[in-house]
Amino acid sequence: MSRRPSVAPEPAPRLVCNATTGDLPAGCNLGLLARIELLVLFCSAILALLVFLGSSRRRSSSATVRLVVWGAFTVSYPVAAYTIGLMQSSPFHHELFVVWSCFFLFVLASSDSITAYTLADIKSPATVLLNRGLQVIYVSVLLHYYASVLSPKLKIYLFIVWLVSLGKIALSALGYRLALRSDRLEADNKLVADYMTYEHDLSRQGGSDGDPVTMEGYKYIVRGEETDVMELTAPDYVKKIKVDGARALVTVESVWRCKGRLLMGSSVADASAAARRDLCLSFALFKLLRRRCSNYPLAESGQPKTRDFVLRGLLGQGKDDDDDGDGDRRSRRDGRAFRVIEVELGFLYDLFYTRYPFICHAAVSTAPHLAMCALVMTIGVLTLSSHSLRHYHPTHHRSIEVNGVNLDVALTMFIIALVIVLEAYQFVAVLFSDWQKVKMLCRYVLRPSWQGNPFFEAVLRVLCYCGSGVYWKKTMSQYSIVRHASPGHAVKDWLSRATRRWLDRLMFNGGKARSVKVSAAVESALASALRDRDDDDGVLGGGGGGGRAALRQHRLDWAWGGATWRTCAHAILIWHIATCLCDMQMPAAITHKKTRPRARKAAGGGDGDGDRAVATSLSRYCAYLVSSAPELLPEHQYTTRTIAEAVLLELRVCLRGCASDKEVLDRLKAVAETATASSPESGIHVHGARLWTQLMVIPDQEMTWKLLARVWAKLMLFVTPADNATAHVQHLTMGGELITHLWALLTHAGIVDRPNSPSPHPHPAP
Repeated sequence: MSRRPSVAPEPAPRLVCNATTGDLPAGCNLGLLARIELLVLFCSAILALLVFLGSSRRRSSSATVRLVVWGAFTVSYPVAAYTIGLMQSSPFHHELFVVWSCFFLFVLASSDSITAYTLADIKSPATVLLNRGLQVIYVSVLLHYYASVLSPKLKIYLFIVWLVSLGKIALSALGYRLALRSDRLEADNKLVADYMTYEHDLSRQGGSDGDPVTMEGYKYIVRGEETDVMELTAPDYVKKIKVDGARALVTVESVWRCKGRLLMGSSVADASAAARRDLCLSFALFKLLRRRCSNYPLAESGQPKTRDFVLRGLLGQGKDDDDDGDGDRRSRRDGRAFRVIEVELGFLYDLFYTRYPFICHAAVSTAPHLAMCALVMTIGVLTLSSHSLRHYHPTHHRSIEVNGVNLDVALTMFIIALVIVLEAYQFVAVLFSDWQKVKMLCRYVLRPSWQGNPFFEAVLRVLCYCGSGVYWKKTMSQYSIVRHASPGHAVKDWLSRATRRWLDRLMFNGGKARSVKVSAAVESALASALRDRDDDDGVLGGGGGGGRAALRQHRLDWAWGGATWRTCAHAILIWHIATCLCDMQMPAAITHKKTRPRARKAAGGGDGDGDRAVATSLSRYCAYLVSSAPELLPEHQYTTRTIAEAVLLELRVCLRGCASDKEVLDRLKAVAETATASSPESGIHVHGARLWTQLMVIPDQEMTWKLLARVWAKLMLFVTPADNATAHVQHLTMGGELITHLWALLTHAGIVDRPNSPSPHPHPAP
């Protein structure tokens, strides 16, 4: 770095400064300028990461993504405040400081696609708004300070950008007040909870007990409930919504009744219309589900039409369609049910972690936000193309040049270009968000003039067609406690017991394999298990080679419920150990050869037969829940984790010295043979080994895997109902979990508690 004289500049490449101002040495000023530029560049980068990576949390379980987003969310405001403070306290004048700060402020105001990293951040929105307000004040001081040296056109541009930033912060404040402030959210949930106490009476008044196919009698609210609220009346003092003659109320029933071409047609004849209706249905279900986050009772859970809604509606089990033999058709129906739940949970994620509920709130028009985005993009383009910026030559302050390129100008153009890109990205994201789609479709239902209008229908068709449609990772993490305890992890044997326990707590997923995709076969198995309700305990369905009758036939009923099931962890680990041992003993090629082509196709091919793939993937997923996500299971998470750690230690001691899978199988077979028959005092690993030896007696291996697939599907349904909404909402930021989708599906079927829980030792709720 060198000083450049007023004449005869040094040859490039070089770092130069034009003139010295202030009392500090030139090198000191130049170093401060370089530090400010690096900070501006760094902060712009982390704000861009918040915009582009913030929404990816719902689709990824990567710890790296979470760490990057957390770091960017945490340091963005402190770094921004420090950078603008350096600009204000700089001992020299730099006209581009005010340009950087104005557009930098706008990047800061535009980076709220992620409004909270955790649920704790939601409780203090005033802190976020206060930080943004302080940035506005800082930048206004810089604008006033440099007003006399800025060109008139640039001054107007920057003032407009500053005003738009102020407007975006004001809209965010309004959005917080309307959509996410705790008392407002509680009021909205209370309104829906009260409505559902008399919704079934409204259906009966209309002469329908509820048809889940045509949605007649399902007056679930989609939108507009806040505009037609009646006064509280005795004796119940519940908030009632005026349904008859309501001006803005849209229900699921009215969406299905709409005669407009965008929403008419069956799911077979018009898949696009069905998808639009299902989008509105997902939004209505989201409003019902969010009551669980506020601990409001589900008044409709005991209604027969509630269970019919899932079994005969979402899952498409008609009265004459229980066994139509069309596996592909049923698979499509099951996929539709899980798709509706995916979109619903996408709305739930947005409610707590993004700004879409603010922008698309019924009381706030989206137009101002979109207009501000378009205005700033226009100003950015005009500023980039302005003569004063492209031919900028500083005369009274320092600048840095490299190879003849003024880095101050380059940084300015980068920031403005970044603002344009971010605004274009968020403009498109808001315009084509599911929230905006539901808002416009509800207007379409309420305005007959739009129905049949080619222009409006074309616009809405394009609006609903575009969108990412990716709401979660759609994979299941896999964990095998037998593999974790077997010879591959014997390196820990020389460690002390306390050290091994610490390592297991820190990295319990030592046996974690790659995640596997949630296949159509898994979805169909879970849906079939939910449809099968014909056995006496309401948990394990009969028929098809997998019900309680099949367990009795093979003398396995001792392993389903009873004293062996003290907790959900007991049930999962007993069947998991048995399934792992079956998988280790049975070569995949044998069962794959015996499997019907249809089953292999349903499993996605390449992963063995359908039943085996379903059984092993669900088994390892449930073991993952026990080991790494116990908060998603019914019992207290510490109880579940402690049991899992104890079983891991038991297996590790039992398998000490085993050097191969064959030795593992022989050791556990000997343990099973010497154990007291069905003794409830035996360890979980003993019960699992004994269950495995009995499964191996079944002569037909295909029947074994069919039985295990049915058991695991039923077991998933058994352990899902729980009052742990907060844990499920938190896991939405980690890519989502299959059990969360089942939890939502069972909620809408009215199943919120485990039926006939076999646990004789109840545990406190988490």
